[in-house]
Amino acid sequence: MANQQLSDYVGQQLRQGKNKEEIRTKLLGTGWQETDINHVLNATNSVQSSSPPLPPQQSSFTSTGMQQLDPKAVWLFFLHSVFMFLFIAIWIVFGFIAALTDSLAGTLEIGLLILLAFLVFSFIWAKLTYRFYRYELTDAGFRKELGVIYKKYVTIPYDRIQNVDIYRGILARILGLSDLNIQTAGMSATVGRFGMSGGGAEGRLPAVSRETAEQLRDELIQRARQAKNQGL
Repeated sequence: MANQQLSDYVGQQLRQGKNKEEIRTKLLGTGWQETDINHVLNATNSVQSSSPPLPPQQSSFTSTGMQQLDPKAVWLFFLHSVFMFLFIAIWIVFGFIAALTDSLAGTLEIGLLILLAFLVFSFIWAKLTYRFYRYELTDAGFRKELGVIYKKYVTIPYDRIQNVDIYRGILARILGLSDLNIQTAGMSATVGRFGMSGGGAEGRLPAVSRETAEQLRDELIQRARQAKNQGL
């Protein structure tokens, strides 16, 4: 009982900012045994804080289910298709039509109609690509699904993430978008000069806003670090 009383007193004095030598001198002056004083002081290694504990750090990224890309991704997908296939399509179409007709005016008219149809089809395809491209951060890892005709599902566990980079190509910068590249062991991705990723870039999330890309990068790095620490 006496030791408990002594321990409570020492703890109170430490919380008030007194050092151990001051407490020792005061207790010796009141008649306490030095062995009892040393035992309590040695058992008290640190000052107990009277401040309330801080709440856990909240994530700046909030996600409720599957998320879509930035709406301007439609224009990025559309322009990418145009740059990739337009010149090839023009060369093939005009060459084919010229072989079937002797009229230059007829060739140009048919060619322009086919070109217009190609642009309309490319825009519709870009809209569908945007609509079916979704992603989310689950408890297990980063997950995305994409594909208009054939669906593709990709899941990257957090403990496999090595680094997360942000890329902004020419078209992406014009539209105010960013590409997120999740680097993992045994997985790589390529970035086109116009700001679009290669077809096999499983760890890439294209066409998100700059703010979303930065929040996702920080959140993924934090979760990857936590997953690796838990695995130790």
